[in-house]
Amino acid sequence: MRNQWTISKDHIDDGRAVGMIGPSSATLSAEEIRKQGYHFKMYDDDGNLYYEGYSTTNDDESAFGPLWNFGEPNAGCTGIKYRGKSGSYEWL
Repeated sequence: MRNQWTISKDHIDDGRAVGMIGPSSATLSAEEIRKQGYHFKMYDDDGNLYYEGYSTTNDDESAFGPLWNFGEPNAGCTGIKYRGKSGSYEWL
């Protein structure tokens, strides 16, 4: 199945992006993605945190989906970190 993602926190626009689901072909609800997903954080090139969310994958090219489909075109995000097994966040 193709990667699906949802935004759970919006740090730049009064929470307007919360609940956003992607890509446009997504079939899971935000809650379903959260339950089975991997937590991510998206940042701009100055290191400012813009969005947090969950993705159904965190270890292949499709894990860039939230960044490419939403973070970059919507707000200029340039990087995404996923929570690793140790609990710390690592750049993808």
